[in-house]
Amino acid sequence: MSVNFLAGVFFIFAVFGVLHAQKTAFAADSDIVINEIGAYEANNHQWIEIYNKGNSAVDMTGWVFREENINHGLSVPTSSDLIIEAGEYAIIASIPANFIADYPAFNGTIIDSTWVNLATTSELIELRSSTSASNTVESFTYISTGNHSLERANPLLNDYSANNWQTHPTSNTAGRQNSNYTVGNGNGIDGAVSLTITPNSVITQNISPIGVDIVFQTNGQGKAWIKYGKDTTIAGISEQTNISANIDSTIALSALECGTLYYYAVYVENDLATEFDQSDTATFTTLPCGITINSIVMSKTSAKANNNFANGWEWNFDFTAWDMSETKLRMKFDEWTGPVSLTAVGNMRFSIDYGMTWIAIDMLNDYSTLSADISGIAKGANGGRNVMLVVQMKVPSGTLVGQYNSGYGIKIEQ
Repeated sequence: MSVNFLAGVFFIFAVFGVLHAQKTAFAADSDIVINEIGAYEANNHQWIEIYNKGNSAVDMTGWVFREENINHGLSVPTSSDLIIEAGEYAIIASIPANFIADYPAFNGTIIDSTWVNLATTSELIELRSSTSASNTVESFTYISTGNHSLERANPLLNDYSANNWQTHPTSNTAGRQNSNYTVGNGNGIDGAVSLTITPNSVITQNISPIGVDIVFQTNGQGKAWIKYGKDTTIAGISEQTNISANIDSTIALSALECGTLYYYAVYVENDLATEFDQSDTATFTTLPCGITINSIVMSKTSAKANNNFANGWEWNFDFTAWDMSETKLRMKFDEWTGPVSLTAVGNMRFSIDYGMTWIAIDMLNDYSTLSADISGIAKGANGGRNVMLVVQMKVPSGTLVGQYNSGYGIKIEQ
């Protein structure tokens, strides 16, 4: 058998006349949430993404970012204010110049808040609207980040467990909607790319002992990947593939374990990487390993010792071969033991077409030199090839009456 931005908007107001120092136009501080954590980046290149989940702007003047019980002030080197608009993503960077160098295409709000290092294992982080603990906007200890960014699935939920925070499958979504975002339609994400599984299609196709094809559609072009695994953490990730709108797309998973239950979900993003979606988690089970013997029936229970196949013994082996790529069937028999020893060589043969053609057992205790081609036997409803193997033995003249025993083997290979 063979088995990675949604630009923020800057508003500059030139006001002539009387200036009113009031902030009644701004939303509640609690509308600002920590949405993504870039702790996996190298020291001095780390960042935190924040998001205004409300319907109005929030003025973050005087706010602090707090980690390791140290307050870090916030400033914007490229702007005159710290106003975060409704629906805007902004970056709090350890060193803004490094973030800009790392992400030159990003043109959203970048906030300076120098810190030493964020832990990748877990760490308590906070946002406060002042240095006072009574003005804490958000405080939590994030989970281990892995090798990519840590994304918040639902910004409306105060859930800081793995149920609402997951590691990005390939990199990060700094400044744009998270790849695991789940607010919206219940099956995935609002936006231009809404994953649509064709209702009447078979989603998992060509299941074998070591592989499966996952078939799906989206209503926009972009790229897709599969997360899969033997439990609900679905830690494995397939290679990304380009997809087109409104036609079947297929991602093949290989090198799987036979006879195993797998969990999987489909992830997609559009060409601009501004919209994401994912399917619900589903399951499939790979086919069993090797072959399964369904029954062995001795169709001729008595024989004459006259060296004639027509008068000899006969067995019907009903079995299922699970790997459709394996088409060559060979068989072996050990020496028969009883009142006398009987060799299988020259005395035994097998057929996969009910006796129309025969393959001789020509090796003692080893598989036959020639093989039967089972590629013409179609896949059955159970997902494997259902083979009826007829085996005959002629009894050499002069063989003594009695009970005889032997061992057998069936091998199917590519």
